Amino acid sequence: MSSNINRSKRWILIFTGTVTSVVAILLLVTGLIFIMTEGGIFGFAIVLFGLISIWFAQREFKEYRQLKKEADEMRKQG
Repeated sequence: MSSNINRSKRWILIFTGTVTSVVAILLLVTGLIFIMTEGGIFGFAIVLFGLISIWFAQREFKEYRQLKKEADEMRKQG
């Protein structure tokens, strides 16, 4: 039962991490386009949100790796 919950959490983390990564890349590209065309603070704010999104995505994938490691250890024990 715990294995199924762990597996579900891992799939959710993969999904949310992937979506967050895609959003982060889109924010970075959009921000850079705004910086090149408008040259204002608004572009820098978008880039900042993109960088923060990358940080959140990295946390999601880090948690996924930790859950996977725990699942592998449980599989070796039992």
